[in-house]
Amino acid sequence: MQRFEATWSACAHASDPVVADSNARWTTTSSGPNWQVATDFHLFRWDDIISDAAAQPLWRRMLLGLSAIDEFIMAGALWRYLRFGWRYVLFFFYPALLLAAFAGAAASVGTLIAFAGPFSSWTAVAGAVSAFPVLVIWPGKKLHLHTALDDWAFSQAYLRGGHPVLDERLDRVAAQLISAEGTSYDEILVIGHSLGAVLAVHMLERALRVNPELGKEGPRIAFVAVGSSILKVGFHDGATALRNAILRLGSATHVFWGEYQVECTPVCRTGGWVV
Repeated sequence: MQRFEATWSACAHASDPVVADSNARWTTTSSGPNWQVATDFHLFRWDDIISDAAAQPLWRRMLLGLSAIDEFIMAGALWRYLRFGWRYVLFFFYPALLLAAFAGAAASVGTLIAFAGPFSSWTAVAGAVSAFPVLVIWPGKKLHLHTALDDWAFSQAYLRGGHPVLDERLDRVAAQLISAEGTSYDEILVIGHSLGAVLAVHMLERALRVNPELGKEGPRIAFVAVGSSILKVGFHDGATALRNAILRLGSATHVFWGEYQVECTPVCRTGGWVV
């Protein structure tokens, strides 16, 4: 909020949030010399689902994440990443490459033990086996390995049939969106980031399925995807439900859809980054 005020030379204020099991909401007001805007924020919560995934044993998270990466390769997603955004391939392989690096480092530890003194080969193997989980647990967490594995595992699970808790919440939010059509809002803006953009597409499609005229009367409806994972999931051969939702949403010309992506380019003379 402070950055917003400084950037736009505006005054802004946010109310205290009201937090529920599946959402959080608060109100902001912002103003300038000749304008004022009041916004009701409704945050779609699914952090409990993320926490449940993070509570699983690490070995299981590794297996689920690597299995998901393998499935995305077999389902043709990798080749589409290469065709449309090769840089994304680095993100795709990041957890697998990091695990391979940790395995190599653990093997090096075993080798050092073998050559460091009068130790048996079993001692060297035990050293390597012990070093691997330490690397995965400690630097792995700092390097976001665990989150990356969960990210791909969730994408795979969601593709295979949605999520019972998320599906119920998306239905509820879609109903709220429909009911907001009769309010005095000037605009209803749905914002989704990363996998949240995929969920937002499904939510909007559910609302349009119930009311195809949504957005034609009453407040304008707009959808903004920021750093979206729509293509990440949509390039999977099995993402039929998502592609159908995209088709319905894209055909609703009365709903504005904007996409924001960021690419960082190094600037040698300043040592900084241009976004």
